[in-house]
Amino acid sequence: MALNIFQKFRYLKEYRKTIKQYESILEKKYNLRIDWVYRCYTVLNFGEDLQEDLQKYGYSFLDSEVRKYIRDVQDFYREIGLFELVGYSTIDQIDENNVLIVFEYAHLNTKNLFFYKIISSLLLGIVGLITLIILL
Repeated sequence: MALNIFQKFRYLKEYRKTIKQYESILEKKYNLRIDWVYRCYTVLNFGEDLQEDLQKYGYSFLDSEVRKYIRDVQDFYREIGLFELVGYSTIDQIDENNVLIVFEYAHLNTKNLFFYKIISSLLLGIVGLITLIILL
């Protein structure tokens, strides 16, 4: 889906609103947490009860469990109308029993966007303060 910059920001606003609206469901049902730039993340833990399967089937078991989890989350995103706006950006194996999965807004890097927003606000505040001092 090719979007112009205005559409990207409009959909970002819709994405943020919907993520806030369903935050409790995402946390309770899928153990997803929302960070300050509206990325949804979780760590899948393959504990003692799955160790035997993990030893027996190895990476293919881990991979199938991660894919199943992602499919379940994507089905929920489809239900709430966010499927085309969300992509998973990170799947990292932290150690042999834990996998980090991060879902985020697919059309803009929200981390950089919010970082630039903060920096530009600070710079604008400093310029305003200097202007105020000069005028007084």
